[in-house]
Amino acid sequence: MNRVIEQVVNIPVGSRGSVSLLESSGRVIAHRNRDLIGRTVALSDWITEHQTIAGADGTTVLMTLRTFEIGDYTLGIAVEQPLDEVYQPVVQNMLVIATLIALITLAAIAGSIGIVQTITRPIQRLAHVTEAIGAGDLAQRIPVTRNDEIGTLQRNFNRMVENIVAQQTAIAGRNNELEQSLQEQRRLFETVQQLSIPLLPVWEGVIVLPIVGHVDAQRGQALLDALLQGIAERRARVAILDITDIAVVDPAVMAILTRAMQAAALLGATPMLAGISATNAHLMVQQGVANLNVATYRNLQSAIMAAIEYDRTNGNLKTSTPSERRMHHSPS
Repeated sequence: MNRVIEQVVNIPVGSRGSVSLLESSGRVIAHRNRDLIGRTVALSDWITEHQTIAGADGTTVLMTLRTFEIGDYTLGIAVEQPLDEVYQPVVQNMLVIATLIALITLAAIAGSIGIVQTITRPIQRLAHVTEAIGAGDLAQRIPVTRNDEIGTLQRNFNRMVENIVAQQTAIAGRNNELEQSLQEQRRLFETVQQLSIPLLPVWEGVIVLPIVGHVDAQRGQALLDALLQGIAERRARVAILDITDIAVVDPAVMAILTRAMQAAALLGATPMLAGISATNAHLMVQQGVANLNVATYRNLQSAIMAAIEYDRTNGNLKTSTPSERRMHHSPS
């Protein structure tokens, strides 16, 4: 029996673990360390599961106890192992795991730096090219260096720039077309202006300037230029201004007529005003221009006859009828 007990207590348990034989009171009756025989292990109750308690040598151990009976005695076999030895594999595993985690983290950081650089470099290039295009350099393009989403972005950006260039070219062509059309319209307007200011020679030395339509400052200047040019070129002695087709002689029109008649007189031509309606005569009186030193006639026919007679008599105007009364008779 003693030999069996000795073999049991000498079973190796780790490097510092041990097997003890205990009485029900917790007294050690067998241990491989004979100095511990007789000591008492503080057991509040027989334990059948792993439990952390003070072992036979007083150190904290992880103990597992199994009981058995021999006759009237209840004995227990306790397997003890120091906690540091029990948890050493766990600690080692945790250290290995921590080391692996650290290595993985470092690798991830290193990889993320490479990934960030791989992404940011094309984006930075894109930013530089965008700035150049914004400054007007539409010849800039981005090299397509990849086949992933970044490459798709590069290709789409280049396609967008090409569309902008095409649209700009189309707009420039359209602007040229509009400019040419504007020039043609300007020439047409000038032609219409010239045609709308017909200077009619009705007798040798007698010209008629019909004034038709709306008269603004620009057209008034054109009328004045046409009248003076006609007087000079034809050496006219009489210039008839026909306002038959002007419904209302407002102050602006009256100012133009006054300038034209004064300019004609300065060139040596006698001005006449034809086509004055009753309404316009009333308006001219209200505007204070009834005392113009010019012969006025109700219609163009009367003015032409008077001008021819004036030319034949070398400057003697025919006396007008009451309906053709002048606002102010020129001296004979």
